[in-house]
Amino acid sequence: MNSTSVPGQPADSGEVAPAFLVIRGIVGLLQFVCVALVFAPGLVSLATRQFGFEASLHEAWVRAAGVAGVLLTAVARVVLPGGGKTARVRTLTKLAAATGGTYRLEKRRIDQSGITGGPTIEWTVQGYPMTLTSASRSGQQAVTRIHVEIPCDKELSFNVLPNNFLTRTLTSPKFIQAVQSNIQRGEGDASETDRASAAKEIGLLAGADVPLSHPLLDGRLIAKSNDADLARDILTGGGVAERMYDLCEKRKSWTLSLYSAEQSGVSRLSLELQGSEAKPEVLVAGKALVEALLGNLIRNDVVETGSEERARMAAR
Repeated sequence: MNSTSVPGQPADSGEVAPAFLVIRGIVGLLQFVCVALVFAPGLVSLATRQFGFEASLHEAWVRAAGVAGVLLTAVARVVLPGGGKTARVRTLTKLAAATGGTYRLEKRRIDQSGITGGPTIEWTVQGYPMTLTSASRSGQQAVTRIHVEIPCDKELSFNVLPNNFLTRTLTSPKFIQAVQSNIQRGEGDASETDRASAAKEIGLLAGADVPLSHPLLDGRLIAKSNDADLARDILTGGGVAERMYDLCEKRKSWTLSLYSAEQSGVSRLSLELQGSEAKPEVLVAGKALVEALLGNLIRNDVVETGSEERARMAAR
């Protein structure tokens, strides 16, 4: 089995009694003391002298006791309630139950996005599966991703980033040209088609800004697209602008993109939050933004006609 899933209400909400959290804290402190005994056994003799005991303990015995203590406390931290769940896992199980999603624990795997898997939520939105998961690339910070894959009739791609000094530098034409050159002559297993596709998508970042012309968004975001007029309609209509503003108020660092995966024949609408996001209000705001964008893509005939019904049938 690659995953364990529970539709709607998760079997374990992740709640841990406060008393167990206190006990886990005490065990953690004892574990720290045991580690100190392993690396600095002489501390025991110094401590006993403070209480008037002059007898010195053999350092080998102290180290052995420290190793045994580390192992026992490690087992205790796993066995005690709360040991198998992080705050983020508890947040996701509650979020899935509250929003009608399906929580599952995906097996870790490596794909084009990097290392993906772990705690995951999936919803069905207008017939399409929308997924919240995590991904990490070599040497880079992990990201929390909410994405949906859709077949498109129109060739539309866009990127939305926060407007700051770093993003303005990264989207400058000279920087993008250098990145494209490195991709096209880079080493590795990527095919020429993959490299050309990646260079094309990155090239969007060097294009002209899409003027969003919305009072809530002007000056806060940088938007780039291969079709500025259509992208502006998608990114500002149908409540999308308000949801982007709401997410900006809750979180500063995020990126939004729509790009085509030419080999699979579909496009991916993706919101990425830097780090392993565990704040439910941020995740709810991100989910609402992706939902609103999907609705706008359908209303503006970007999504392939009839694909919604096919997606619903496939999900049954």
